[in-house]
Amino acid sequence: VVGFLGARGGVGTTTIACHFSLDLKERTASRVLLADLDVAGGSAGFLMQATSEHTLQEAASNLARLDENYWNKIVVSVADGPDVLLSQGSFALEEQANSERVRNVFDFARSIYPWIVMDLGRLNPLAVSLVPGLSDVFLIATLEVAVLYEVKRVVSRIADIGGNCGRLHLIVNQTPRNPDISPGEAGKMVNLPVDAVLPECGSDLSEAYTN
Repeated sequence: VVGFLGARGGVGTTTIACHFSLDLKERTASRVLLADLDVAGGSAGFLMQATSEHTLQEAASNLARLDENYWNKIVVSVADGPDVLLSQGSFALEEQANSERVRNVFDFARSIYPWIVMDLGRLNPLAVSLVPGLSDVFLIATLEVAVLYEVKRVVSRIADIGGNCGRLHLIVNQTPRNPDISPGEAGKMVNLPVDAVLPECGSDLSEAYTN
């Protein structure tokens, strides 16, 4: 179970989580679940062209009914891709606080999926409750100084809640051709090694989404 967490909004967390889940499905030929947990209103469903009237909140409210038949009605199966578990677009604060039901949903999902990918959005009460139970967390950032400052805050918060920072992987996204600071320098600034560097490709993504 891996999570993708943005240092702040707009760094491409959902885009990377979607591409990762598609690639994971292709490489492993296994069932993969992509879960939209962006409490600010995730766009995973839009990017994956997955629509449904059923949501994570419905599953969390009907734990006693959860079996594989009911589950298959809730998730959206993407052709040659993962199953997508949508959210209602936002989580109320009380839903974030009562995260045990959400964890129970994923306890059930583990019995079905070898791989689960969570789009966590930014750090929030729900993400805080889920991070300690994840196998790995991919922290998405850019080379902006303000974003790197947020990276340090997120790493500190994860350490405070007992998360294993050794399982925290930094991905530098939207990297310009001639950055003012290098990804390696950024990693030293936040005391976290950079696991991957992705280029700025906004125009390519915009064209792909338009098509």
